[in-house]
Amino acid sequence: MESLDKRIEFWIEQLENDKVFDKIMSQMEEQSPDLLAYFYLPQFEDLKEDEGSFLLFIGSILFASISNGGKETLPAVTLDQIQELEDRNWKLWEKLPGKSFDEKVNGLPDDLWDPGTDLIVTMIEHDAEMELNWPPAVQEILFVSLLSFYHAMTGDGSLE
Repeated sequence: MESLDKRIEFWIEQLENDKVFDKIMSQMEEQSPDLLAYFYLPQFEDLKEDEGSFLLFIGSILFASISNGGKETLPAVTLDQIQELEDRNWKLWEKLPGKSFDEKVNGLPDDLWDPGTDLIVTMIEHDAEMELNWPPAVQEILFVSLLSFYHAMTGDGSLE
């Protein structure tokens, strides 16, 4: 099986094509409708358009990478499972040392670092470098939400 690193690299490029993106979104909805529904919960309504688009784009990369473009069926995931992970992740995020997003990320346990976590952090930091000027609270929302989504698909748990 191809490494998750390689799959992520492949899907970052592929999903910039609108037709490919739409196909992956359809496959996500078909395989596990709650995965896609998660990005449309009321908790994300206050995100600006670019922030919501980023959330969905990174979620699509994670889904496509883990499911091999929808060719591998993932275990069914419910909104309750994702939200339970998210609740735990928020509690643990608040306990991490530091005040800024970067300080907290640097305090993440070593065993949490894998290609999915690295993708999420790298993309959030990259967009910050592009001067999108996302407030720290938005960076935190994106990180915790995407990490919870990712762990719901992989069954890896949470920040614990």
